[in-house]
Amino acid sequence: MKRNAGIISIVTAVIMSILFVLPASASISDYADTAKSAAVKAMEYHKDNLSYLFAEDYEGEDAIKADMEHVLAAYAAGVYGVDGYEYLTVQPDITAITDASYSREYAKGIIISIINDDMDGVKQFADALCLRQDSSGSFKTSGVADIMDDAWALISLQAAKLYGYEAEYDAAAAIDAIISQKKQDGGYNNYGDEGAVDVTATMLMAMSFFDYSAANTERESCIDFIKSQLGANGLFEYYGADSSCAQEYTIIGLIMAGEDVTSDKWTTNGVNIVDGLLSFQDENGGFWSDSASKNGTGWFTAPDDYSTRQCVMALGAVANAEELYENISGLTDLNPSQPTQSDSSTSSNTGTTESTPADAGSGSSSQSDESIANPPTGQGNELGWVIGIAAVAVVLVAATVIITVINRKKKNK
Repeated sequence: MKRNAGIISIVTAVIMSILFVLPASASISDYADTAKSAAVKAMEYHKDNLSYLFAEDYEGEDAIKADMEHVLAAYAAGVYGVDGYEYLTVQPDITAITDASYSREYAKGIIISIINDDMDGVKQFADALCLRQDSSGSFKTSGVADIMDDAWALISLQAAKLYGYEAEYDAAAAIDAIISQKKQDGGYNNYGDEGAVDVTATMLMAMSFFDYSAANTERESCIDFIKSQLGANGLFEYYGADSSCAQEYTIIGLIMAGEDVTSDKWTTNGVNIVDGLLSFQDENGGFWSDSASKNGTGWFTAPDDYSTRQCVMALGAVANAEELYENISGLTDLNPSQPTQSDSSTSSNTGTTESTPADAGSGSSSQSDESIANPPTGQGNELGWVIGIAAVAVVLVAATVIITVINRKKKNK
């Protein structure tokens, strides 16, 4: 397999068309144009119906500040930096991160800096993130291990490596630290005793960057858990209800692990999981949080920012599935002669060293139609529970777009 092969940029202009669903027997490549068109249409909805939420003079309770997910969604649809989408541009500020901030805030800085083609920013955020890793391998926040921080770190630091900067950290120990937090049911979650499909898919993304015995075994285990959570309607559930965001996380994780998400394995009753993702898209282009809301019986009154931006990133993964897998699969060979989960001193072949943990600080880790008008955007106070999900599941879908960015940068150099 060629590593770091060039991939088709997802910023290629596409002609808007009426969204259609391909038959379940189609291959992943047959969905590429559909995914690109759906992404562009979704971001058009976002600009026309949700951009006012980002205005500096908008003081509503549902006001939003652009973050990494918005950057990635805009890039996936080819509109980052394009006129009309300036409200999604982000310049990360490392001084805003404190000892009590989640370690994944540094990871966001790395990824946004890559998209902004800012090598100095990549180095600054990457080096600071590495200082968070302690002897256990975990990138702790205020001295407390957080599985999403650990996965964020792996994805962002490997993205930095692809971009051209190899930060010094112990990748093998970080992988083992993640595996040590696995739930008894085979899945992963930040809270509770049961695994969640989207968090498990996030771990799958992180593991897919490495050729390491423990990571290779864990990829298969994550895939098995995800398969067990697939519903009869081709949808994945999040705490008892189908969720477009759980759907997109899972699709991205499976693609990065080399799974054909349109195959029979991921199809139930004639509906594969990509069809399932597309079923959440409204005629106006936006994505609904769940099927009940789309049908008029749920909590949300319209496609919302949170669901739309995340689903657009999954569409970017679908559009570049084969290239994405080829570029990240087994990127770093960490295989020692006798790898063990307890051996936190194992070093990678990237020149890793044991890092000094950051000061703990005083804080502690806590963790339907085209004529929709403003402000009924599904962004009201009912979003509290969604914000909670964001804090847990976060934005590890970054890698779906990062690889495309990196390859484009390489071509231009």
